[in-house]
Amino acid sequence: METLLYVTPKDPDFLPASKDQSAAKQYAKRWAARNYVDNYPLRFESSDSQRYFGAFPDNLTCPECNAEFDTYEDNWAWELGQRVSISKDARNELVTMPCCGAQLKAAQLSLESDSARFSRFAIYIRDVPTVFSEKELKKLSDHLKCELIQFTEGLT
Repeated sequence: METLLYVTPKDPDFLPASKDQSAAKQYAKRWAARNYVDNYPLRFESSDSQRYFGAFPDNLTCPECNAEFDTYEDNWAWELGQRVSISKDARNELVTMPCCGAQLKAAQLSLESDSARFSRFAIYIRDVPTVFSEKELKKLSDHLKCELIQFTEGLT
Protein backbone atom coordinates (compact mmCIF):
# COMPACT_ATOMS: atom_id res chain seq x y z
CA MET A 1 0.00 0.00 0.00
CA GLU A 2 1.21 3.46 -0.90
CA THR A 3 0.53 6.58 1.18
CA LEU A 4 0.11 10.12 -0.12
CA LEU A 5 0.89 12.95 2.27
CA TYR A 6 -0.93 16.22 1.48
CA VAL A 7 -0.23 19.64 2.95
CA THR A 8 -2.64 22.49 2.15
CA PRO A 9 -3.29 25.96 3.58
CA LYS A 10 -6.02 26.01 6.22
CA ASP A 11 -7.69 28.72 4.10
CA PRO A 12 -8.63 26.88 0.87
CA ASP A 13 -8.45 30.13 -1.14
CA PHE A 14 -4.94 31.06 0.01
CA LEU A 15 -2.26 30.88 -2.67
CA PRO A 16 1.31 31.44 -1.42
CA ALA A 17 3.54 33.89 -3.30
CA SER A 18 5.99 32.31 -5.77
CA LYS A 19 9.04 33.24 -3.67
CA ASP A 20 7.44 31.67 -0.60
CA GLN A 21 6.65 28.52 -2.57
CA SER A 22 10.32 28.32 -3.65
CA ALA A 23 11.54 28.54 -0.05
CA ALA A 24 8.99 25.93 1.03
CA LYS A 25 9.98 23.64 -1.83
CA GLN A 26 13.63 23.68 -0.71
CA TYR A 27 12.60 22.91 2.87
CA ALA A 28 10.21 20.14 1.78
CA LYS A 29 12.87 18.59 -0.49
CA ARG A 30 15.31 18.37 2.43
CA TRP A 31 12.56 16.88 4.63
CA ALA A 32 11.61 14.36 1.93
CA ALA A 33 15.22 13.30 1.43
CA ARG A 34 15.33 12.35 5.13
CA ASN A 35 11.93 10.61 5.13
CA TYR A 36 11.33 9.02 1.72
CA VAL A 37 10.82 5.31 1.28
CA ASP A 38 10.83 5.57 -2.49
CA ASN A 39 12.11 8.08 -5.01
CA TYR A 40 8.80 9.69 -5.97
CA PRO A 41 9.01 13.40 -6.70
CA LEU A 42 7.58 15.97 -4.39
CA ARG A 43 4.67 17.81 -6.11
CA PHE A 44 3.55 21.40 -5.63
CA GLU A 45 0.19 22.29 -7.22
CA SER A 46 -1.28 25.80 -7.49
CA SER A 47 -4.44 26.88 -9.25
CA ASP A 48 -6.54 29.96 -9.94
CA SER A 49 -9.46 28.11 -8.37
CA GLN A 50 -9.87 25.32 -5.85
CA ARG A 51 -8.92 21.78 -6.82
CA TYR A 52 -9.75 18.55 -4.98
CA PHE A 53 -6.99 16.75 -3.11
CA GLY A 54 -7.23 13.48 -1.24
CA ALA A 55 -9.48 10.45 -1.00
CA PHE A 56 -12.93 10.57 -2.58
CA PRO A 57 -15.56 9.45 -0.01
CA ASP A 58 -16.86 5.88 0.01
CA ASN A 59 -20.48 7.10 0.02
CA LEU A 60 -22.34 10.18 -1.17
CA THR A 61 -25.80 11.40 -0.20
CA CYS A 62 -27.84 13.66 -2.45
CA PRO A 63 -28.54 16.88 -0.52
CA GLU A 64 -31.84 17.29 -2.41
CA CYS A 65 -33.54 13.90 -2.00
CA ASN A 66 -31.22 11.98 0.39
CA ALA A 67 -30.53 9.15 -2.07
CA GLU A 68 -27.29 7.34 -1.23
CA PHE A 69 -24.54 6.24 -3.61
CA ASP A 70 -21.66 3.82 -3.03
CA THR A 71 -18.75 5.44 -4.88
CA TYR A 72 -17.10 2.06 -5.57
CA GLU A 73 -20.15 0.26 -6.91
CA ASP A 74 -22.09 3.05 -8.60
CA ASN A 75 -20.65 4.07 -11.99
CA TRP A 76 -22.12 7.57 -11.76
CA ALA A 77 -20.39 8.24 -8.41
CA TRP A 78 -17.12 6.69 -9.59
CA GLU A 79 -17.12 8.88 -12.73
CA LEU A 80 -17.89 11.94 -10.60
CA GLY A 81 -14.86 11.14 -8.43
CA GLN A 82 -12.69 10.98 -11.54
CA ARG A 83 -14.04 14.30 -12.88
CA VAL A 84 -13.65 16.14 -9.59
CA SER A 85 -10.12 14.87 -8.99
CA ILE A 86 -8.87 16.23 -12.35
CA SER A 87 -11.01 19.38 -12.52
CA LYS A 88 -9.20 22.72 -12.49
CA ASP A 89 -12.21 24.21 -10.64
CA ALA A 90 -13.44 21.27 -8.55
CA ARG A 91 -15.78 23.17 -6.21
CA ASN A 92 -17.76 24.51 -9.17
CA GLU A 93 -17.85 21.26 -11.15
CA LEU A 94 -21.51 20.86 -12.17
CA VAL A 95 -23.19 17.65 -11.14
CA THR A 96 -26.55 16.33 -12.32
CA MET A 97 -27.80 14.00 -9.63
CA PRO A 98 -29.08 10.75 -11.20
CA CYS A 99 -31.66 10.25 -8.44
CA CYS A 100 -33.71 13.46 -8.73
CA GLY A 101 -32.06 15.40 -11.58
CA ALA A 102 -30.95 18.24 -9.28
CA GLN A 103 -28.17 20.41 -10.72
CA LEU A 104 -25.55 20.97 -8.02
CA LYS A 105 -21.97 22.14 -7.69
CA ALA A 106 -19.50 19.62 -6.29
CA ALA A 107 -19.02 21.92 -3.28
CA GLN A 108 -22.64 21.17 -2.29
CA LEU A 109 -21.81 17.48 -1.86
CA SER A 110 -20.06 16.14 1.26
CA LEU A 111 -16.68 15.60 -0.37
CA GLU A 112 -14.40 17.09 2.27
CA SER A 113 -13.19 14.98 5.20
CA ASP A 114 -10.11 14.29 7.32
CA SER A 115 -8.50 12.82 4.19
CA ALA A 116 -9.70 15.18 1.44
CA ARG A 117 -10.31 18.86 0.83
CA PHE A 118 -10.63 21.62 -1.72
CA SER A 119 -7.69 24.00 -1.97
CA ARG A 120 -5.93 26.32 -4.41
CA PHE A 121 -2.51 25.10 -3.27
CA ALA A 122 -1.18 21.72 -2.18
CA ILE A 123 2.08 19.93 -1.60
CA TYR A 124 1.95 16.18 -1.91
CA ILE A 125 4.48 13.44 -1.50
CA ARG A 126 4.05 9.77 -2.36
CA ASP A 127 5.04 6.84 -0.23
CA VAL A 128 6.28 8.52 2.93
CA PRO A 129 6.38 6.59 6.19
CA THR A 130 5.61 9.64 8.33
CA VAL A 131 4.03 13.08 8.38
CA PHE A 132 5.57 16.43 9.27
CA SER A 133 6.10 16.84 13.00
CA GLU A 134 4.44 19.87 14.62
CA LYS A 135 7.78 21.70 14.55
CA GLU A 136 8.43 20.78 10.89
CA LEU A 137 4.90 21.80 9.85
CA LYS A 138 5.37 25.13 11.66
CA LYS A 139 8.62 25.73 9.76
CA LEU A 140 6.87 24.94 6.46
CA SER A 141 4.01 27.28 7.51
CA ASP A 142 6.54 30.03 8.16
CA HIS A 143 7.97 29.61 4.65
CA LEU A 144 4.52 29.72 3.02
CA LYS A 145 3.22 32.45 5.36
CA CYS A 146 0.01 30.60 6.17
CA GLU A 147 -1.40 28.04 8.59
CA LEU A 148 -1.26 24.52 7.14
CA ILE A 149 -3.24 21.30 7.39
CA GLN A 150 -1.72 17.91 6.59
CA PHE A 151 -3.55 14.68 5.87
CA THR A 152 -2.85 11.33 4.28
CA GLU A 153 -4.55 9.08 1.77
CA GLY A 154 -3.79 5.39 1.54
CA LEU A 155 -3.73 3.98 -1.99
CA THR A 156 -3.94 0.34 -2.97
